[in-house]
Amino acid sequence: MNNEDKNEEKTKSGKATLFIALAAIAVSIAVIVYYLFLYSDTVKELLHITAANYIDITDEQLGSAKRLSGKAVYVTLFVSDADSRWDFSKEEDAALRKDIFGYCHTAADWIEEQAQRYSENVEFVTPQDENAPLLYYEPEYDFSVEEGSPQRRITRTGGVLWDHIEDNIDEEDIRNTYGCDSIVYLFFYNNEPDSEYNNSYAMCVTNIITDKMYEYCVLFRNDKGGNVLSPSVIAHETLHCFGAPDLYGVEGWRVCYGVGENMVAYTREHDPYDIMFEGYDLSGNNTIIQQVGDITAYYLDWLKDEKKKAEIIELIRKDDAFRSQFDRK
Repeated sequence: MNNEDKNEEKTKSGKATLFIALAAIAVSIAVIVYYLFLYSDTVKELLHITAANYIDITDEQLGSAKRLSGKAVYVTLFVSDADSRWDFSKEEDAALRKDIFGYCHTAADWIEEQAQRYSENVEFVTPQDENAPLLYYEPEYDFSVEEGSPQRRITRTGGVLWDHIEDNIDEEDIRNTYGCDSIVYLFFYNNEPDSEYNNSYAMCVTNIITDKMYEYCVLFRNDKGGNVLSPSVIAHETLHCFGAPDLYGVEGWRVCYGVGENMVAYTREHDPYDIMFEGYDLSGNNTIIQQVGDITAYYLDWLKDEKKKAEIIELIRKDDAFRSQFDRK
C-alpha cells in the first residue's frame, strides 16, 4: 500500500470515528433532554392539554367519557397536598368521607333518573366505602395548587392528576371488573372555607405524546361563595365530563362552547332549574331538585325532539357558539 492509499485510509477512518463520536454526543444529548422533559415540572405542564369541553378534539382522541349512556363508574380520590389534607383518624374527616360516598350515590341516582326522562339508559357504579376495589385512592402531592394564576394552577394540577391516573390506576382492570363503558375520576380536596383555591371544576386532560385523555372532576369541600360540596355539585361537574356546558353566564373566553346571551336567556326562561344553570345545592338537605334541561340534553346527545333541537341549534347560531360534539354538520 503506497502513501497515498494509506492517507486515504486514515481519512476514511477519521471520518468514521468522527461520525461515531458525533452520534454518541447526539444520543447523550437526546437522553439528557428526554429526562429533563420527563422530570422538569415546568416542562411536564407542556405535555398536557387541558380543555373543559371538546371543541377541536376528534372522537378518537376523547377519553372514556364520550356519550353518557350505558354503564359508567366513579373512581374516587381523596387528595392531600401542601394546602389541605385528609386525616381519616379524625372523626370529622372520616364522617365527611362517608357523606361524600353518599353524595356520589345521590348524584349517580339523579343522573340515571334524568336519563330516563329522555329515554336514555344510564347505570352508574359508585363506591360504597373506602374498601371498594379499584374505586378508592388517597393520593398525596407536595406542591401547592394555590400558587400562580388560576390558569397556571389548573394546568399544573391537570398534569399531576393525569400522571397519577396513568401511573397508579389500571383502566382496563376497572372495565373488566365493573363492565363499564365510561370512567369519571373524582378528586376531593379537604380545603378550608377561606382557601383561595375553591372553585370546583371538570376537566379533560390529554397527554400530547401518548394522545391519551382522562376526564375528571376537582371537587372542594368548601366551594366559592360560601357554598359547600353537595350531590348537585358532583352531578353538575360530572355532566361537564360528558360534554355539557355551563349555562349560568356568557362564556367570554370561548374555551368551551362559547355559550352566549341567547342560550343563557332561554335557559333562564324555560329551564331555570337546569343543573348546568344552577349547580349548587338548592334543596337544603343534599337532595337534587334540579333537572336536565333541553339545552343540556342536546349537548349530552339525549334530545330526540327534532323541533326543540332545531330551536336550540338556532340559539347556538345566534350566539355564534359551538354545536354539540355529537352534532357536527
